[in-house]
Amino acid sequence: MIGFNGPPRVYLDPLEQRGLQCATIDAALQAGLDGGIRAVAEGQESPADAAAARAAVGALRAAGADGVVLGCTEIPLLLGEAADAGDLVNPLALLAEATVRYALEETRVPASAAR
Repeated sequence: MIGFNGPPRVYLDPLEQRGLQCATIDAALQAGLDGGIRAVAEGQESPADAAAARAAVGALRAAGADGVVLGCTEIPLLLGEAADAGDLVNPLALLAEATVRYALEETRVPASAAR
């Protein structure tokens, strides 16, 4: 699991409560990832920032992680198309899907009102 300033507790706590072990990255990789996240937020990301995100994901894969939670919405932006890999949980995509579902539910007319 990766995120800004370490793995986000909002994801980490529920996973650990369910008995899942969560691997994290070391301080050097975290510093590079944090810099990349800040750069995206400032609209100034570079190829080096994208490489830092790929390195963080790669380290967790190399450690044997079954999947990686991209615990900050800027990380998929750094990864680009690679964020769609099957072993990555992309919160940006999940939030977008939930927003669309919510919007569609809000615009539906209940069956009883359509009569």
